[in-house]
Amino acid sequence: MSEPLRIDCPACGSRTQVGQVQGDRCDECGFEFKWFAPDERRTAEDYLAILTGRKYLAELPETAGWLIAHE
Repeated sequence: MSEPLRIDCPACGSRTQVGQVQGDRCDECGFEFKWFAPDERRTAEDYLAILTGRKYLAELPETAGWLIAHE
């Protein structure tokens, strides 16, 4: 990403800094941020939908692994 930004936290409104793609947290409330590039709006919207929508985790038969189903 580019240089760190000073922003108002969308969760609590306090002034905080974002400088990494992910892992930065609000100094006041601890919410974590994931920074998407300007051309990644659709990716950001999809990510938000996955975080906030219904989700299910299922073990697949034998050694097939795991399945995550989401809206």
